[in-house]
Amino acid sequence: MKNLIIILLLSITSIKLCSQNILNLESKREIFIDDHLIDSISGLELKLNHPREIKSKNIPNGYYQTIIKTDSLYRIYFRDKLNFWKGKGFDGNPGEITKSATSIDGYSWKEENTFLNDSIKNYIHYEPPFNHNFTPFKDLNPKSKYKYRAIAGTINSGLFSFYSNDGIKFKRKKEAILKVDTTYYEFDSQNLAFWSEKEEQYVIYFRRFINGLRSFARTTSKDFVNWSTPINIFPNLNGEHLYTSGVQPYFRAPHFYISLATRFFPENGNSTDIVIMSSRDGLKFNRQFKEAFIRPGMDQKKWGNRSNYITLNVVPLDDKYMGIFARNSLYKIRLDGFSSINARFNKGFFITKPFQFKGDQLEINYSTSAGGYIIIEILDGNNNPIDNFTSYISDKMIGDEISRIVPWKKNTNISSLIGNTIKLRITMKEADLYSLKFTY
Repeated sequence: MKNLIIILLLSITSIKLCSQNILNLESKREIFIDDHLIDSISGLELKLNHPREIKSKNIPNGYYQTIIKTDSLYRIYFRDKLNFWKGKGFDGNPGEITKSATSIDGYSWKEENTFLNDSIKNYIHYEPPFNHNFTPFKDLNPKSKYKYRAIAGTINSGLFSFYSNDGIKFKRKKEAILKVDTTYYEFDSQNLAFWSEKEEQYVIYFRRFINGLRSFARTTSKDFVNWSTPINIFPNLNGEHLYTSGVQPYFRAPHFYISLATRFFPENGNSTDIVIMSSRDGLKFNRQFKEAFIRPGMDQKKWGNRSNYITLNVVPLDDKYMGIFARNSLYKIRLDGFSSINARFNKGFFITKPFQFKGDQLEINYSTSAGGYIIIEILDGNNNPIDNFTSYISDKMIGDEISRIVPWKKNTNISSLIGNTIKLRITMKEADLYSLKFTY
């Protein structure tokens, strides 16, 4: 009878776990920009953290900017116009040019001379309309022949691809990779592409008017030649224009896409600000935080017509901070710090969903006050302490660190739990938790 009861209890436990999706965290970094990892929460909240603008020098003020970090420097590509051009300013007009500027540290910038056709110029002049929204990216596909690719084009041309091995001299493919779908008005803003490590394919997000609002669609390709039928994404709130999508794999967690989208208000003098969204599949975008991530601020010039376009790509500035650029401004925020699990004066806790992992240590990115702390306890899949594993309760962690290995009371190595389904109970007081990652 006793054995039967035990079998029944084990069966019930198994049913409970099967009914709740078991996450596989592997050794990937999890940032707290959505509630994906949260099973229950008490006395804590997800908090949006705002970057602060810092002093910089000579950041370009052009349109549709893209920043790429190489091993030795930062480079911003942007649209400008010829001084002598007196014609109409339509999208893709002959007066538009592509420029670039470089920086060693991300703070001080200088426009660079571009060697083109054996002459030295401070701009690149592709044939119209491709200077309108020329957007390059570093091709991380391990099988790619090229180090860099780019896309450009308007509704009058379709979307074309370019390729390069130095990030300066680009050559255009002859045929458009995406033709205009005449049922939509599209391509008339910054369109972007990247290699997705998560999906093992190229992804393009491009401007498309949907339901009368500026939004974006998505298409994918294995070879950058043959593209899937586009899918409308449309993460817009009611009546909301999203001028640029700003979608990118987060460089510290490339399985996770962030979108720093430029929000456009034609009813407010065509002013713009920046919102943040996230996606784990590239199709559904989470709007955990609906308010502005970056406001125009006290500089009245930033309240003008389209004055706060986001620069595509967030880049690391050092081992603690990353930079977000918007036109001629630099904003600084800690690594993983878009948002956090936040505890105020009274302590609270949250319990994660059940998951499995790979690694022998747990690393966290966190901050506390002098009177605050974080404590982490490992539970089984049903929120119970693991038998004989009471040592898997952490010491009280106090401080402010980008990378802290969790100190367990009696063990430092948790590899014996690999393959088990576990949860974490995290208790916090006057603290922020930005990310966690199992590691070796």
